[in-house]
Amino acid sequence: MHSLNGMTSERAPHQFSDGCQSITPSTEKFNWALEQLKEKLKLNGYKFSLNAIKEIIDTILAHGSADAYIDLKDRLHNRFFHEIHPIVGIVDSLECANCQIELTGTHQRYDGLIILGEEDRQQRVEITTAIDSHNDALMMELVEKEGHAPAFVKIVVNGNKNKREFGQNQLSSFKKKEYFCETLFPLLENALKRKLNKAKENLDYVDGWLGIVFDDWLVPQEDAKITDFDPLCSQLLRDGVNSYTPFTRVFVVGISGKYLFDSEQGPRSR
Repeated sequence: MHSLNGMTSERAPHQFSDGCQSITPSTEKFNWALEQLKEKLKLNGYKFSLNAIKEIIDTILAHGSADAYIDLKDRLHNRFFHEIHPIVGIVDSLECANCQIELTGTHQRYDGLIILGEEDRQQRVEITTAIDSHNDALMMELVEKEGHAPAFVKIVVNGNKNKREFGQNQLSSFKKKEYFCETLFPLLENALKRKLNKAKENLDYVDGWLGIVFDDWLVPQEDAKITDFDPLCSQLLRDGVNSYTPFTRVFVVGISGKYLFDSEQGPRSR
């Protein structure tokens, strides 16, 4: 998740706050950007310029704090980190200064529409997550309760959300290669399969682009992300376009905003 740091998830100040909100210049910038985003999302067919939506996204990310944050219980939270931010990252990677973005998630059967510069060509894009959402929710619940939780492992818990008892959940020895093979790659593979199955019933996916969002915080350095994640993405799409038809292009996007794999470009050498 975006709040992870290394192998342990600590209490994220921009997510948990029980005090009154203090108004600071940073808070004002955050609130301005969040309101801009929320108001524009209500407008069916509204098109953001790339620069405008990047300014909003960057402001929200830069000025989030204990007094200014997107609440985990707010429906916008997951949409922001698992859909909007990745779509903007995809468009930014195209180096298309004149591109526009329509965030269609609540109005259409796909998540975004990219208007490709002067060509005015419209490209549909769908986003899916390769994230264990249930385990992440348990982890953040444990963070809220205890102030910390082990990351990238299954949370030990008994009971349901009304009466939950957490186990010890201590940080144990961690093997990255084992995590990649046994957890991360199956999550990526299942995310792709889910969308391919849905594509059989949703004709809007035909000739669309697919973005697969995953948690890349395990590897903090950008160069190391390429070294570690590109081989996984290549394996995922090992059959070329046959791996993801009827989509015509696939992007694998790290939730940090610091990693992106493009099926059209393939793996990068490091």
